[in-house]
Formats: sequence, C-alpha cells, structure tokens
Amino acid sequence: AMGCITGAAMHHLLFGSDPMFAMPAIALPGNYALFIYSVIGLLIGFFSLLITKAVYWVEDGFEKLPVHWMWWPAIGGLIVGIIGYFAPRTLGVGYENITELLSGNASMQLILSLAVWKLLSWGIALGSGTSGGTLAPMMTIGGAIGCLLGMAAHLLFPTVGIVLPLAVLVGMSAMFAGASRAVLTSVVFALETTGRIEALLPLLGACAASYLVSYFLMTN
Repeated sequence: AMGCITGAAMHHLLFGSDPMFAMPAIALPGNYALFIYSVIGLLIGFFSLLITKAVYWVEDGFEKLPVHWMWWPAIGGLIVGIIGYFAPRTLGVGYENITELLSGNASMQLILSLAVWKLLSWGIALGSGTSGGTLAPMMTIGGAIGCLLGMAAHLLFPTVGIVLPLAVLVGMSAMFAGASRAVLTSVVFALETTGRIEALLPLLGACAASYLVSYFLMTN
C-alpha cells in the first residue's frame, strides 16, 4: 500500500494532476441528447469502417506502382510533406489539435482540415509503409468528424442540448472503438485523459454503437 501511495505521489510530482486533454465542464445530457450522441457514434462506426478500408486501398495502390517497394515510404513521405505544406496542422502527433477540438472553439477551417487532410495524409503514410502511429491520428480525425456531426445535430435539434466538446469526445472514442473493437478501453481512455466522468453514458452509448457497426460489417 505504501508503495502505491509513493508511486502515485511520484506520478503527480513528475506529470501533475491535470488531465491530458483539458475540456470545459459539461452538464449531464438528457435522454434525447444521449440518443443523439449514440447516433453520432453509430455514424462514426461507418466512418471507421471506411477509413480502415481506405488504408487497405492505399496499400493495394502502392503495390501496383511500377517501382521497387523500397521507394514506397519515400513517395508516401513526399505526399505527406506536400499536404503538410498547405495544411501544417496535419503534421506531428497532434495532441494540440485534440485539445483545441475539445475546447469547442476550433475554427471551421481547422475542423475541416483535420477531417479531410489529416485523414488523407495519415492514410497515405500508413499505406505506403511509413512508420507511424494510429491512436492519436484516429482520435484526431474522429474528433473532427464528431464535431461536424455535433454541429449538424445542433442545427437540426437545437433544443436537445448537444454540446460540441462532448460531440468531439464521442467522435474520438467511437472512432477508436470502431477500428479497434475495444469498447471499454476507448471509454476509459476518454474518461482518464479528460477527467470528465459525466461523459460516461454518452461514451458508452456511442462506442457500443460504433462497435456493433464494426462487428457486423468489417470482414477483416
């Protein structure tokens, strides 16, 4: 027990007690809002399916190129660099992008850039065989798409109480849940990195919906 206490104290000393991704406080959503967030998760599940398939399509495309495979990462890196020149926020790990999306104050230009250009850049990088991560890019793309879906839901149902930071968080988690089929991991990761326990029910509904889409429609 003393070792656990010491370890926790050392963790707070080195890393602090603030959440990894800060987001504003959110009110507990009502039943209608919970339903809308679950629908957003369902739609994100379809997006996760399409994104996974797209990476396979890119891989197949590189295999058909009339050049040796050792050039594939170089070609992929060149394309990523070109995209990054015109959309610099697509480069790097992108934790700052996730934090800005979760603030609810991200510009439409940034949201669209992350939803489109980050997806294209990341998909080409992976498909070309370039070494890279999957968690942060998928959560960034999912958060951007979740934000767009949250905006649409707010316009269609203005009295339900859909808030953009929670729509972003739902999109991030649902994207990861659909791609990895790790529902509880996606939910716990979102709660731990934001410290927003009030998001538990929307996250469970959205991630479960995304998982069901992936489970029944993803064949490999």
